[in-house]
Amino acid sequence: MIKVREKKRGKPMSLKKRMFRSNMMILFAALCSLMLIILGVLILFEDSLERQLHSITQSQVDPNAWQVSQLIEETDPEAAEEFVKHAENLGYQTALFQNGRVVGGYDGEHMKDLAEVFQSNEYQSGQTEVFTFQKATIIGKYFTDENIYLAAVHFPEEDGSIVSLNASFYIFVGAVFLAGIAAIAVLLFLASFFTRRMNRVVMEPLEQLVEGAERIKSGNLKENIKYQGEAEFEHVCETFNEMQHTILEDQRQREKTEKARTDMITGISHDLRTPLTSIRGYIKGVLDGVADTGERKKRYLETAYESTEEMNHLLQKLFDFSRMESGQMPFHMIKADLAEYAASYVRKKK
Repeated sequence: MIKVREKKRGKPMSLKKRMFRSNMMILFAALCSLMLIILGVLILFEDSLERQLHSITQSQVDPNAWQVSQLIEETDPEAAEEFVKHAENLGYQTALFQNGRVVGGYDGEHMKDLAEVFQSNEYQSGQTEVFTFQKATIIGKYFTDENIYLAAVHFPEEDGSIVSLNASFYIFVGAVFLAGIAAIAVLLFLASFFTRRMNRVVMEPLEQLVEGAERIKSGNLKENIKYQGEAEFEHVCETFNEMQHTILEDQRQREKTEKARTDMITGISHDLRTPLTSIRGYIKGVLDGVADTGERKKRYLETAYESTEEMNHLLQKLFDFSRMESGQMPFHMIKADLAEYAASYVRKKK
């Protein structure tokens, strides 16, 4: 025979802990969902955000920008050596962009990023244009016949570098992620504080109700619950006190009823003793020969018979009371004249 070992069930979790854990789980899930949605939107619209990062800022333009723009206006892309020399003397790096790639001149990593930016149609007007982008001054012109963009860029840093667009985007996403984590931590802390406060509001009257139920179980019905706080819980505690008073009043009423029943049974028992003693005396008088004549014997026996009738009447009362207590006695309601009934009762008692 295989014995199956029942797994012991641990102590059930308290209501306070369950409320706290449930609130924290709901809030944490909601905040995580919100952060995932924000990150999803950022990733989904990455291209759009990059274009916005590529937009022109209002930083200060390099002082030589006007001179370089004049040079580029007069330059032919097929013979740009002289322009490149003048631009380098003024601190500018030059390059040729075509279809988003660097096809000539300086081809550093950040110049390649700019090539991707300037492949957009909005930069193909054919006019010499001056831009500022992430502290760099950019002067360029699109040549329609050659389908090429000539750009001269002044990088303020000594190494001629700027922060790449992709790096900027991922830095932005990382900042959003860290801000979301910080927001979740702060909100969880605040939610924990308010949840514990709410638990105190709920658990205090509940604990008093449990203590009151334990008092009733032990038989103490005189001590009331004293609670002042939320109106709803005050009403519950007052209702509990009223229920306790009702139970106490019912208990007192049962005690009175039990005492009355005991007194009635005691009275009926005492009333039975009188006719029983009379019957015994008259029968013993007959047996002992005290009633030596026929007339006296008849009187003794008649008196004993009347005593038995009285006993029968008392026993019927006791039987009727027993039926009333058990709920088996039917009541037949009839109309009667109260004055006539009272006069009849007085005549019987005379």
